[in-house]
Amino acid sequence: MWITMKGKHLELRYEIGHFEDVEVWNPFHLLIFLDGHMLVGYAFKKYDCKIMGESGDPYGFFEDILYCLNFMFNEKEKRLEGGGYVGDLRREARKIGFIVGDPTKLYWSHLGAAYSRAIFEIGDELLKVHYYNDLLSYTDCPEFIGKHKGTVIVSFNEFIEDVLKMAKEYIGKWFPIDVKIRFEVDDDFTLEDYEDWRGNIRQLLEHVEKLYQKKAK
Repeated sequence: MWITMKGKHLELRYEIGHFEDVEVWNPFHLLIFLDGHMLVGYAFKKYDCKIMGESGDPYGFFEDILYCLNFMFNEKEKRLEGGGYVGDLRREARKIGFIVGDPTKLYWSHLGAAYSRAIFEIGDELLKVHYYNDLLSYTDCPEFIGKHKGTVIVSFNEFIEDVLKMAKEYIGKWFPIDVKIRFEVDDDFTLEDYEDWRGNIRQLLEHVEKLYQKKAK
């Protein structure tokens, strides 16, 4: 069963089921697109170049992106680099080949996936998403060669609106269904974990939405 959530720029699809090729902490097949660019997902000739979902977790995606937006919004945050990357993120971005500014805020994200990453950069009301899709870098499908890496520039406000809209849909409609799979595939996942996760992401969503409303005034 494939679930699809879409905004103006952002699209997330994920497949719910029991899969042998996924990890316990990334239990679903995940696809993420931004203005048509495949940030998460892959294609190989042995699968007839059909787009395939990567081992991932929509909860992890929304949680990390909401943390990213909180970091970008926080005017008291003096750091220019956030996310889970250990080291000089600006240097790493340039090493990969991305053009990033010096005074801009950067945030590293795993995108809720096992083998994809992105560096979000904010400046002048525009959001630059520098992405590197590791699995797609190995593609042998001519139509996807060279498309594993790039930069997508979108309106920051429109991206925020996409995330808020999709996160609300996910939390209210799909996360309770995900939990049934988690209970079956992960012996360590408990009812307390579910309540903690649900409470955490709801609180995070409400916080980011308030920051956005304050910014819009």
